[in-house]
Amino acid sequence: MKFSHEQPSDLHPLRAYLYDKFDWRYRGKSVPPPGLHLLSATRMITSRSGLWQCDGHIKGAGFNDMPFDIHEVYARVVDDPVVTTEEPLLGYTGFRGLLVASNHKTSFLSRTIVRHDRGVLNTKIVDGMKRVGLVDQAFENRFEVYSDDQVESRALLSPDFMERLLRMDAHHRYAGMQVAFIAGRIYVVLPVCDTISFGCDAVCISPEQAAAKVIGEMETVFEILSDIDVLQASAGRKPESQIEDERKAWYAARVSEVEICVETALKDGVLSGAPIPDWMTADAYDLIDRRLHGMLRPRF
Repeated sequence: MKFSHEQPSDLHPLRAYLYDKFDWRYRGKSVPPPGLHLLSATRMITSRSGLWQCDGHIKGAGFNDMPFDIHEVYARVVDDPVVTTEEPLLGYTGFRGLLVASNHKTSFLSRTIVRHDRGVLNTKIVDGMKRVGLVDQAFENRFEVYSDDQVESRALLSPDFMERLLRMDAHHRYAGMQVAFIAGRIYVVLPVCDTISFGCDAVCISPEQAAAKVIGEMETVFEILSDIDVLQASAGRKPESQIEDERKAWYAARVSEVEICVETALKDGVLSGAPIPDWMTADAYDLIDRRLHGMLRPRF
């Protein structure tokens, strides 16, 4: 993987190389995840065009070997002016964020969704699922729950789960998050827009810049996975604080592994670069559109 000023390179190969070091799989583009249809049908996520695209996809096993998938999901923008929509906001194109799916610690066959409360817009039935009444008033004020199995939904939404979800939703990074339980998996919807991205078609000009960019992305991914793990926390015989410390230490170790892999790749020449051409200053490179760089070459 070579990065240079004359030939900036995309980050996809470096991401795949680093995630592969601990048996995770990265793809720059992916097919829509299985739960996308239900999330769209229940309007937990919306697309003005009715179309979706999925860019980055990470698949692996997190803390305690829990399988997970993270997808970057975007409402596709189309040029066709004849697009049906229920969205009243001018210029609104739809959901843009992350969809995180992981295996649930218990098995279930029903569907349960936890949407943000919509006040008078709440309905009694969503995609065949009936509203579920809960005893936690603080949770009821923030969320609406729908399920096709009332008993199973209450078992899934234990008091500690509701408390954890409320706490996460109050954090600025996870504001607006929603949750769905589908076919034995838990899906977490994070409307993070452009603030968090790990699959963009970014290009870098030096190995150091590429390494810093990808390490930063991966640290954010580890943080998100660690926080979402908390939703399913089950301390068992261990104190909850001990489980939390073990979880943080496990993801911190992943960050260290990435940094070591980058250092090794730089030393071995797997990740390499080239100096700035003597005819171009660093300021010129940073300030001038890349398409005009050829015009900066000296002419005789």
